[in-house]
Amino acid sequence: MLRISTSLLGNNLRNYIQNNLQRAAKYQEQAATGKTINRPSDDPAQISYLMSVNGTLTRNEQYSRNIEDGLAYLNQSDSALNTLGKALQDAKILALDAANGTKSQQDREAIALQIDKQIDALVDLANSSLGGKYLFSGRKNAQPPFYRDPASGEVYYRGDTNLVSREIIFGYSYEVVAAGVADNYITSTVDLSQGVLLTDKDLKFRVALDENNVQEIDLGSCTPPLHPGLNKFEDIKKAMQQALDTAFGAGTIAVDDDAKGHIILKANNDAADFKVLASAGSTGHTTLFGGERTVVDGVFGKLASPSNPSNQISDPLNPGHPMTRVLGGPFKVLGDLVAALRNGEVQDSAAGVPCSYLTGSADMSGGKTFNTDDELKFEVALDGSPVKIDLKGYLPTGTLPVTMSFDDIKSVMQQALTDKFGSSISVDDDGKGNILLIANGNVTNFTVSADGTNTGYNVLFGGVSGGVHKGIPGKLPNPSAAGVAYNYITGSKYHPDNKVEFKTADDLIFDVVLNDPPKEVRKTIDLTDDLFAGSFSPGFKTMEEVKVALRKAVNDALQPDNLAITVDDDGEGHLRLTANNNVTNFKVLASGTPPGNGHNALFGGERTGVFEKSSGTSNPMQQLDDAIKNLEIAHDDVLKHRVGVGARTRHLQSVQDQLDDQEIKLKGILVELQGVDIAKLTVEIAQNQLVHNASLMTATDLLKTSLLNYLK
Repeated sequence: MLRISTSLLGNNLRNYIQNNLQRAAKYQEQAATGKTINRPSDDPAQISYLMSVNGTLTRNEQYSRNIEDGLAYLNQSDSALNTLGKALQDAKILALDAANGTKSQQDREAIALQIDKQIDALVDLANSSLGGKYLFSGRKNAQPPFYRDPASGEVYYRGDTNLVSREIIFGYSYEVVAAGVADNYITSTVDLSQGVLLTDKDLKFRVALDENNVQEIDLGSCTPPLHPGLNKFEDIKKAMQQALDTAFGAGTIAVDDDAKGHIILKANNDAADFKVLASAGSTGHTTLFGGERTVVDGVFGKLASPSNPSNQISDPLNPGHPMTRVLGGPFKVLGDLVAALRNGEVQDSAAGVPCSYLTGSADMSGGKTFNTDDELKFEVALDGSPVKIDLKGYLPTGTLPVTMSFDDIKSVMQQALTDKFGSSISVDDDGKGNILLIANGNVTNFTVSADGTNTGYNVLFGGVSGGVHKGIPGKLPNPSAAGVAYNYITGSKYHPDNKVEFKTADDLIFDVVLNDPPKEVRKTIDLTDDLFAGSFSPGFKTMEEVKVALRKAVNDALQPDNLAITVDDDGEGHLRLTANNNVTNFKVLASGTPPGNGHNALFGGERTGVFEKSSGTSNPMQQLDDAIKNLEIAHDDVLKHRVGVGARTRHLQSVQDQLDDQEIKLKGILVELQGVDIAKLTVEIAQNQLVHNASLMTATDLLKTSLLNYLK
C-alpha cells in the first residue's frame, strides 16, 4: 500500500503556493506594462521578431528626426530664396527707373549706391544660418561662407561645395539645402566602373568651355587609342584626359571620378559655359556621360579656378587660408548693373548740352497701324540741317494701310536712318514701348521734328505741336577697357555708309581656312543664294544684309566639321570674322574652284587671323539694357532653385507620411505580439487568486492535523 507522508503533502502545497505567487506577479507585471512579453524568457520563439519590429521603430524615429531637421533647412532655404528673388525684382525696378531718359548721371549714381548696398545685403542673406550652422556653406558650415572684399567689391567663398544631406530611409541620404556655390565640374550619370562596351559612334563627343571654344573629342585618335569593344574604366579616363589635353591644352580640363564609376570633368579655369555636347552622328555623350551635360550653378554662382592666384585672397577670419572668388550669380549681375550705371561721366558737348539719347513718348509696344503717308514722315537733325525721313519706302509691301509690330517699326526705322546717317544713329527702345534713338558720337544737336505738315513726328515719337525732342542729358560713350583677345580677321576694305558693292558674281565667292594640316578645313563660301536668292545682279547690299548672309553661308559650310565663325563688323565700315581661339590657322583666301573675288570685294584681299584685344566703345544704354536682361535671367534661376527646394520639401513630407503609416502598422504588430487581453488577464488573475486562497486553506488544515499528531 502506497503511503503518502505529511511532508510530501506539505512540499506540494508549498510549490502550489509559490507557483501561484509567481503567476500573480507575472499577471500584475502584464497589467502594469500592458505587454505579455517583458523579457526574452517570456516568449523565446517570438523575441527575435519582436526585437526586429522594435529596431525598425527606433530607426524610423531617427529618420523622422532627420526629416524634421531637413525640412527646417529647406524651409529656411526657401525663405532666403524668396528674399533673394524680391531683391532682384527691386533691383530691376531701380534699373528701369535709371533707364528713364530724364535721369541725370547724378541720379544714376544715387541708384548705383542703392544697388551696391543691396549686394551687401545679399551677402548677409547668403550667410543665413540655422541652429548655428550656415545654410549655403556646404559641410564647412561653422563660419559665414561669403565675404565681400571692400577694396575690389568682389565676393569670395570660404565654405566647400559638399551638399548637406540627411539619411531619410535605410542607406539613402537626401540633400536638404540648395547649393550655395558649385564647382566648375561636370559629372557623368553613367556607372562605368565595370568598363563599357563601345562602338565607333561612342568614341566621339564635343566639349565646350564657352560658346567660342567648342572642340571635338575623339577617343579613337589617342595613343594608345580606344577601340570598339569592351574598354576598362581606367583606360577610358586616360584616353579622355589625353584627348582633352590635345584639344584645350594640358591642365585645362582634368578627368577624375567620384569613386562610384562616374567620370568627373573639372575645368581648371574660369570657363563661362562648360558643357559636354553631342557630336554629329555620334553617341559618346550619351554612352559616357548619360547625355549632354552642363555645369549647374549654385544659388549664388560658381567658384573660379583656385589654380589661378588672382582668384584668391587671404581669409580675414583664418589668416593664411585662401578664399576663392565667386563667378556669376546674383552678385555678378548686380555688380554689372552698378558698373553700367557708373559707366563714364556726364560730358558737355560744344553747345553745352549732352546730346546722346533721344526717347519718344508714344507707346508703340502694341505695334501700330499706319493709314496715311504723312504718318511715316519726319525729320532728324544730327549736327546739321534736318534730314527728311520717309519710312514708306522700307515697308514690306509699300502699300497702306499697314499694321506693323514694334520690332518691325524699329527695324524699318533703322534701315531708313542707316541709309541717311550710316552707323551714326542706332534704333532701340526704352523697355517701356517708346522708341529710343542713340547718336553714336559726341553730337551737339540731335533732334526729331516735324517734316512740314506731316505727322510722323507725333505718331512715332509722341511729339506735341511746336515741340522738339532734344538729346536727353546723360553719359556719352567712353572707350572701354582693353577686352579679351580673340582670333580676328578684320577686313581692310572700307564699305562707305555701311553698304557693300557687288560688281560681278565672282565678288560673292571666297575661301575660309581653319587649322593647320592634317586637321585643316578649307571651305568655299558662295553668297549668291543667301544674298541674291540665286540670281545675281550688280548693286549694293547693306552691311546688315551681308552679315546675315555670311553667318548663314559660313556656318552652314562649317557645321559638319563642328566649327563655327562669328560674323560682325568693327563699327567703322569693315567686316570682321571671329574664330575659336584654339583654331591654329585662320584665313580668308581667294577661291580657285569656282574662281572668286569675294576676298577682295568683302575683305580687301587675302587675310590671316590675328589675336587682338577688343577696344571699341561702350554704349551705356546698351550696358544698362543688358544688365536688366541679366537681372531677369538671374531671377528665373532663383525661381528654378525654389522649385528644386519645393520638390525636395514635398519628397521629405511624403517620406514622413510613409514613416507615419509604417509606425501605425508596426505598433499594431507589437500589440498583436505582446499586447495584453485585459478581459482575459482579469479572469486569469481571479482564477489564480482562488487557487491561491484554496492552497492556503488546505495548507492550514494540514498544518493543524500535523500539529495534533505531533502533540499526541
